[in-house]
Amino acid sequence: MLINNILSVYPYLGLCAGMALVYAFVLLLFRKMWKISLLSGLLATPFALTSWGCVPEYWNPHRLINIMRTGIEDVIISFVLGALAALMGFSLFRRRIVFRNSMGAAIIRYLSISVVGVAIGMPFYFLGVRPSTTGFISTSCALVLLLYLRPDLWPCALCAGMGYCMVYIPVLSAAYYFWPHFALQWNHANLWGEWFGHIPIDEFIWALTTAAASCSFMAYVLGLEWQEAGAIRVSAPQPDAT
Repeated sequence: MLINNILSVYPYLGLCAGMALVYAFVLLLFRKMWKISLLSGLLATPFALTSWGCVPEYWNPHRLINIMRTGIEDVIISFVLGALAALMGFSLFRRRIVFRNSMGAAIIRYLSISVVGVAIGMPFYFLGVRPSTTGFISTSCALVLLLYLRPDLWPCALCAGMGYCMVYIPVLSAAYYFWPHFALQWNHANLWGEWFGHIPIDEFIWALTTAAASCSFMAYVLGLEWQEAGAIRVSAPQPDAT
């Protein structure tokens, strides 16, 4: 009863809890992928700070803690997205891929693509473009750049985008069902429109593009390579030799 009362006040937290449970279940199915999944989630977590660009123009959810328009819920959902997108994108090919980048190369790639993505989105934000449109342009440009640099990553991107959507939309629908007032926390005047069950189209597009971009981003940063046969060998980036 207490948990239900808390989640009724903070339905965004309930959404995060639902996504975390789904992630835990998928991780149990692909336990050997836990290292790359955890690392991908950690690398995606700093992007929780971009939530300040969505409040209150896109939505204004109730958060347990709100610092710089960012809450613990944004941190959780960013981690889960990165971790789950990696599982969705890599698991099908787990016996054919290996990650080889050094720590130095991974950091350089991570920072460079992150800066490009933010630099693309900032002008649109300051011009007053809708947050959904700004995010879509920024994420899509980053995805196109990544697939230009690594066109072989498109199967992973496709699996991650579609797989994450197939999980996120039902969980969001369940959150709407249990806490109908959750829908009121979106700024409907700035949405592209609504999908089935009053789910914003913006959320569907966000889940599809962001998961695809996140998976491609992690593959590029961590140096995914294809191999003909053999079990996957997954490890975190190693320090550069001195």
